[in-house]
Amino acid sequence: MTKAEPTTLFQDLKILRAVKRASIKPGTKIMKSHMFIVTKYLASGEYDKMKARLIADGRDQDPELYPNKSSLMVALHSMLTVLGLVASQKWRVMVKIIKGAFLQTLMEGELSYMRLDHKMTQYGLEMLPKLEEYIDEDDCLYTLMLKAIYGCIQASALWYALICRTLEEGGYPVSEMDNCIFCKMNGSGICLLLLHVDDILANVDREEMMALKEKLEEKTFGMIQFEEGGRLSCLGMHLELHENGTIVDMSFYVNQ
Repeated sequence: MTKAEPTTLFQDLKILRAVKRASIKPGTKIMKSHMFIVTKYLASGEYDKMKARLIADGRDQDPELYPNKSSLMVALHSMLTVLGLVASQKWRVMVKIIKGAFLQTLMEGELSYMRLDHKMTQYGLEMLPKLEEYIDEDDCLYTLMLKAIYGCIQASALWYALICRTLEEGGYPVSEMDNCIFCKMNGSGICLLLLHVDDILANVDREEMMALKEKLEEKTFGMIQFEEGGRLSCLGMHLELHENGTIVDMSFYVNQ
């Protein structure tokens, strides 16, 4: 747990709001929470980072209320087709756009609550002492979810609706063949965006790259990170751009 984590959850992005347990309506289902810490590697096999993520246990929700639980992952054959289509375009820039996407998406529908366990509560209290007044007699912190935190069964649908609307406003209609591909024609040719959950791989020209960055920042996706270059990792692939094509290497992924 980094020092920034509780601040991000409770202050910077206003993802969770601490509440008194007594204020929650009797009979309301309260989700448990889990903290996952994983080691991330680039597709080349190089160490990338340690990543911590707070997850809501969506098994405590009523699945009948949220029938749409589809994952937002571009098909592998779609991605390879796109890479092939644009491989020979001299103007193109390949950009990986990373966001804390679900955490930017407002929750909708009935109020959703989550309990932070004793350990997680103590982490939060160390960083934000003012949370002490909300700690219940079971030494846990109870929170109202303001954003679609990972693990909620409606999170994917809410995020997809938001990113779809944002990209369409920017001139990128969704493909009829794959609902995770967005296309736009401009003076240079066709610009293509590939969505994988909350990451986007963009094959665009430099002017369009700047316009896309401005559009996403306008929507206050506060954790946007742009990775531009001739060598990128994406979906277990190590991608290298060359003048005469693109090299796709999945050796590390296959060996794993």
